[in-house]
Amino acid sequence: MKDNFGVKFLLSIIVIVAIAHVAAHGFRHPFVYDDPAPPPQDTPSKKSDSPKLHFPLHDRTGDPSVDQLSNSLDLKDPSNIQKQYEYNTDDNNYYLTEKIGEQYFRNPTYLTLDEYLKYRGEQDEQNYWKRRLDALTLFNKKPQLPTMYKEGLFDRIFGGTQIQVRPQGNVDVTIGGQWQNIQNPMLVQSARKYGIFDFDLQMNINLLATVGDKLKLNINQNTKATFDNQNAQKLEYTGKEDEILKKVEAGNVSFPLKSNLISGVQSLFGLKTQLQFGKLWVTSVVSQQRSKRQSTTIQGGSQTQNFAIKADEYEENKHFLIGQYFRYRYNEALANFPLINSLVSINKIEIWVTNRTGAIEGVRDVMAFADLGERFPHNPTLPAGAFNDTLPDNRKNNLYDRLLANPNARLQQNATDFVVNSLGLNQRIDFERSTARKLNTSEYTFNPQLGYLSINTTLNADDILAVAYRYTYNGRVYQVGEFAEDLPPDSTQAKVMYLKLLKGTAAFPSLPIWDLMMKNVYALGGYGLSKEDFRLNVLYQDPGGGEKRYIPDNRSPKAGVPLLTILNLDRLNAQNDPQSDGIFDYIEGITINSQQGKIIFPVLEPFGKDLAAITNGNPELERLYQYNILYDSTKTIARQFQQQNRYVIKGTYKSASSSEIFLGGFNIPQGSVSVSAGGQKLIENQDYQIDYGLGRIKILNSVF
Repeated sequence: MKDNFGVKFLLSIIVIVAIAHVAAHGFRHPFVYDDPAPPPQDTPSKKSDSPKLHFPLHDRTGDPSVDQLSNSLDLKDPSNIQKQYEYNTDDNNYYLTEKIGEQYFRNPTYLTLDEYLKYRGEQDEQNYWKRRLDALTLFNKKPQLPTMYKEGLFDRIFGGTQIQVRPQGNVDVTIGGQWQNIQNPMLVQSARKYGIFDFDLQMNINLLATVGDKLKLNINQNTKATFDNQNAQKLEYTGKEDEILKKVEAGNVSFPLKSNLISGVQSLFGLKTQLQFGKLWVTSVVSQQRSKRQSTTIQGGSQTQNFAIKADEYEENKHFLIGQYFRYRYNEALANFPLINSLVSINKIEIWVTNRTGAIEGVRDVMAFADLGERFPHNPTLPAGAFNDTLPDNRKNNLYDRLLANPNARLQQNATDFVVNSLGLNQRIDFERSTARKLNTSEYTFNPQLGYLSINTTLNADDILAVAYRYTYNGRVYQVGEFAEDLPPDSTQAKVMYLKLLKGTAAFPSLPIWDLMMKNVYALGGYGLSKEDFRLNVLYQDPGGGEKRYIPDNRSPKAGVPLLTILNLDRLNAQNDPQSDGIFDYIEGITINSQQGKIIFPVLEPFGKDLAAITNGNPELERLYQYNILYDSTKTIARQFQQQNRYVIKGTYKSASSSEIFLGGFNIPQGSVSVSAGGQKLIENQDYQIDYGLGRIKILNSVF
């Protein structure tokens, strides 16, 4: 309260009136008022027209902590009354003002500090028990769907105010462990006993959520789905009959068409809208296509399939040369195919890979060396051996002799320390040590003259691949690595075998063994190919000029020469005479593997250094037309330079005759396959059946 003259004058008048009131009526508590005294008996009372109330209404005029009279009805204060407590430091009292808007509802009053604390304590206690009571009543109420707005914008947009979420499915968490104890003396001690915890999370959830009656969200997520498109996410908005905006779909959508001339597209991911203007319907789609359309022709009972393979799609971690010697000689050996210019004949080979299957037979502890058998070792501490030729052999350098000089180096507990400390070799660079298993002859194939092998399954990035082989050259026998029979198992002292390393646990393109992985083998996607009607071409995608069979640059000395000829894929005619005829030379085992459906270039770097003939040392032409980074870097890095990835292998092939037709893909969308014969459209489940999961068609009507 402000200290001014007007306030002091007003307080003085209030004090005088209070003294006069006390003198006339006696002392009363300022916050408690009694009913007026009844009139004297001898004075006749005036009759009132209003009846006497059993529960009269008495408004509070003083202390808010004092309850109303017991026979009075308390209607509580309305919510529009604004109460404000203001503390006065002069007299340590709390002054209460009650207003409705800017008007005072009651006369201002005050509470002492004790009265105020008592009043606030009672209020806090009542509020606490009220919150507890409200929380208990929630258990007895039925769940209500949340609403947004009863009327207005949301109701008009979504056709309602309710939100419904209906989740279905399950989430399974499996926790376990696997411990193994293999009493095999051929394994290192640390590999005999090991244990590992196993945590597995599986989820299969279907969520359907709606907002009003127009917006719908549908999510399917299954961690065990066979194909990615089985996990679908779709947001759908459906308009009313009289609205222009009929439908909006986001997520997994399709674009079917009723026309027979132009077919629709399935498996899209993007945004689709449908609009109606009177009788005009407008359907538009902005999306990413997750499927592709293919056409397959069957002639004479054999299936004809088109293929298109880009340069960076070579098969990785499946095909390997077994030594640097065979890499140096590969292009020269195939320069005049079908005659192979090689005097090498490999008569025995053993292939070892990291034991990932838990096999206990044919398993050994091996040490594989990158420089074993090499005339020019990568490690400078290994000088070349005594032989003047470059033929691979265990004693081509002194690595193998230094290993044999210390018999204790074979013991499992000493092998790694000896190689690192005594020989100065680095693990993962110069050698690898692992528990490996020997592959069966059905798990790989190899070329005994060209010196390369092909594994049926792709190796993992952290697998090692090592070999031991024996070959003859001009009647002389050479050997690289050790065979299992050269080192019989010893139950008293487990020993390691020495092998030639072809692939390590880390991909280092700067190391020589990186060049042992072949990057000139491409898979066509079919099996059991037939030479009949087989066509293959190597094309250059000219920016703005379409696909060319040659390099479209007049500065090149090979301008206008087909790429097939430059890459030595066309040097024979139909009679296998050394004369180019513009057709791919189908030579089994040299340029193609019919059984597995592989294309094999007779040069190791077909789109890199082996295109040097078209550049003739011109740096600008090399930058434009040679894809060298594809061979001296990992595939991931090479794919970042798409401006050089302009070569594509295109053609058609015919597979073996069969009543079943492979569509070249899996999980084909239902209804997306059309089959016709002789211009007549066939009927599904009557003339043919489709296994959409496996992508196969079975012809039922023998007439077709």
